[in-house]
Amino acid sequence: RRELIIAAKKAIMGHMSALLGRLIYGTAELPGLAELDHVTVCGMDGDTSNRLCIFLFRIDGMDSSEASERYNREYGVRVSARVPDTYSAVPLQALGWSNAVRLCAAHYNTPQEIDAFLKATASIKAES
Repeated sequence: RRELIIAAKKAIMGHMSALLGRLIYGTAELPGLAELDHVTVCGMDGDTSNRLCIFLFRIDGMDSSEASERYNREYGVRVSARVPDTYSAVPLQALGWSNAVRLCAAHYNTPQEIDAFLKATASIKAES
């Protein structure tokens, strides 16, 4: 039984690592977060060895509430807006950000769902 649990954990970690790489670097067809000029991701230092699939990011010129609403309404992608409330005020203040968008991918997410997020992110830009 223990061996099955260890094997499951290894499989989950491999899947999460693949999703993480896809989110950051994209695919041959889709740019990842690191390649999108209109997106700023918190903590993007290039080392992903200890990173989880949780991203706090901003879309240039767009409030996180608007971005979150557009992800949901236009693309059916669930993200959350982080605003300076009880849960997010301290981290946002430490970053010098007034708001941000949060994406959390998990072991049950698929590469196709990550691709849908990346397509949406490439398309969502502030209107000039």
